[in-house]
Amino acid sequence: MNLNKTTAGYVIAAIIAIAANTALVFAKELYEPLKAGMKASLGHHWITHAAIIVALFLVLGFILSKWPLGRINGTFLAIVLFLVTAAASVGIIGFFLFE
Repeated sequence: MNLNKTTAGYVIAAIIAIAANTALVFAKELYEPLKAGMKASLGHHWITHAAIIVALFLVLGFILSKWPLGRINGTFLAIVLFLVTAAASVGIIGFFLFE
């Protein structure tokens, strides 16, 4: 099943946003000045974190939905989305368990 370019663009944006979310969790937990800066900007580091990730998803989704991506298989993107979500979940859980 091939996806239209809007759906494919936003699924790819979700994949990137999930990976970026995981990287941002690691970065701010390992580098205290980043966490402090995020806290100072919007009042709490998690609020800033959420704003960054949501903005990234929306901007990338908009941009990627306009690109001529060609034929993108929906099943392939669903599998990639699942794998990235699973890997991010395991990574974040493992990080906080063994911190």
